[in-house]
Amino acid sequence: MIIGEYESSIDNSHVDTKPNIMNKSTTQQKAFSDDVLSLVAVMDELGNPFLDRTKDLLTIDSQEVMPQSVVESLEKIHTLGESKYRTFIEERF
Repeated sequence: MIIGEYESSIDNSHVDTKPNIMNKSTTQQKAFSDDVLSLVAVMDELGNPFLDRTKDLLTIDSQEVMPQSVVESLEKIHTLGESKYRTFIEERF
């Protein structure tokens, strides 16, 4: 379903399928397209992790519930980063 919508929304008629060092943007577009299709395939297989309504922190690939210590670390990381940045600036300027 999602793959069909994606494929129908892009126009590949102008894309050269032969790798060409001078046509780097085509290679990059192909790599991006492959990555998107791979992500969609995983989401089709495992489900969309963004639709999960649980309060638990899950890994995207295995749906494993993370321990509370990991959740607490992630909740504090922004504040800790800001504090470290301020200390860095104050010590050097």
